[in-house]
Amino acid sequence: MCVTERRIISLLLCLCLCFCAGCGESEAAADAMLLEDGDFGRRAYETEEVAPGTLYFERECTYTIQYWNIRNMTCSELAGSALVEICVSKNQEVKAGDVLAVFDVPYSQAELDALIAERDIAWLQYQAGLSGYVVKLQEAQSALAMETPGTAAWSIAQQMVQKAQNARDYYETSQSIAMSAIEEKIADLSEKLEQTTIVAPIDGVVLQVTGALKAGDVVTAQTPLCTIADPADTYFTVEYSDVYPFHTGAEVAIYSRFYNEGTEYPGRVLASPGDYGAAEGNAVIMADDPTVQREMAEETTTGFVRVSFTREQVISVPFTAVYEEDFKSYVLVLENDRPVRRYVNDGDIMTRLEDGQKVVQIFEGLEPGDLVVIG
Repeated sequence: MCVTERRIISLLLCLCLCFCAGCGESEAAADAMLLEDGDFGRRAYETEEVAPGTLYFERECTYTIQYWNIRNMTCSELAGSALVEICVSKNQEVKAGDVLAVFDVPYSQAELDALIAERDIAWLQYQAGLSGYVVKLQEAQSALAMETPGTAAWSIAQQMVQKAQNARDYYETSQSIAMSAIEEKIADLSEKLEQTTIVAPIDGVVLQVTGALKAGDVVTAQTPLCTIADPADTYFTVEYSDVYPFHTGAEVAIYSRFYNEGTEYPGRVLASPGDYGAAEGNAVIMADDPTVQREMAEETTTGFVRVSFTREQVISVPFTAVYEEDFKSYVLVLENDRPVRRYVNDGDIMTRLEDGQKVVQIFEGLEPGDLVVIG
């Protein structure tokens, strides 16, 4: 019987065993039978002791540039005013205090003058009313002084003094509240008359300007004006999967096909769902140079970025040691001089060359010192 025939018979026997009852025993029998054939067995029993190494792989994934410090500016400060001019445009750099828009406020100096006159009149009325309460209190105190302490008349006079005192205090409190309300109106209107602009609250870049406003439009408190973000506080969000298990603090290299012809920039992972045992989610990544994210954002806030990750303590095995069945990867590990099937998670990582040999990097299912069968 030739070698080819023996191989065919062996493979047919393996397929039959796969359908036998007791899946685990069938797998073991099939793996053992593969090794019993002479020619195949001589190659199959070549074993290699695996040792931990460093996992390196790259992902090209969707990124979104986000901002820690972003301000959505509305016209709430000048609600009811008419727009005169928007003074900024998209991607324009601004400093805190720079004018974003100018408005024509619906107030006049005459309204302010009327409020001031109302306050002055109220003050005169307050002084006149207070004088009457003071006179009544003084009269009650004089009557009390004329009575002998401890007598019934003295007790009645004392009650009258307390009553006059309470009346004066209540008047002072109520009038003070009324005066304060007028003063607040004067201060508010004075500020509105002086403020005809909305200014930038932070140093940043204008990301967006509303296109719905035109000169003469009367704005409300909810009318959007523009969006400003601090370019120094930007970061990437990248889709995370436990197939690519990177964690907080991992160093990464970032490049975008739309930015500086794919130049790589170093960065790091700030937060990862893997830190909390999650299988997926969004990881936060930041380039070491914040201008990288800012300049990328000027091109597009979404796109593709290649991120390179490393993971320590992974196992590299020869490419020929990894088998696949039903879309599951496994290796044959020698235990007591017999092959035992061990399913592994190779994470769909591309194979790579190490010292001219094609290898697969495994990060689950193998331990340092295992002996794997090379097919």
